[in-house]
Amino acid sequence: MDLLVGFILKLGNSYGIVLILVFGILSHQRKHCEIAAGLMCFVIIFNTLLKELFKIPQSSHLGEGYAFPSGHMHVAMVFYGYVFRVVKDGRIRLAIAVFLGTFGWALVHCRYHDWFDVLGAIAFGLVELVIYHSVLVFFSKHGSYQETLKERHQGV
Repeated sequence: MDLLVGFILKLGNSYGIVLILVFGILSHQRKHCEIAAGLMCFVIIFNTLLKELFKIPQSSHLGEGYAFPSGHMHVAMVFYGYVFRVVKDGRIRLAIAVFLGTFGWALVHCRYHDWFDVLGAIAFGLVELVIYHSVLVFFSKHGSYQETLKERHQGV
């Protein structure tokens, strides 16, 4: 059981995600990998800000630091959530959903976080994915930001 939990935690942490990004780049999915990497960079910064805002301490056995929202779950949610959005195969989508649930369980099982930390990270990750998708939809309907500025400038 410990081996399985360790494997799940490795797939959800930055090492597993970077490995998947490298595989994606090698399989000619460079555009999606660049977007996913950019989203991860944003999440890492945003999660740090959220931890400083809420200042909920992590368990004493983990040392100093803040627990809410779980940074590992937050990054995994946004990365795998983006992959979920891009991939159209229902079996892969199901596997991602099961993995995210199992990853959250593993974080709680190993006492790195409690369910409040994990569910908070999932909620923030979902909000970020919805905002990202909304921005994409907006610019697909209205053109790029630079095109929008040109149109406004020409109308003056």
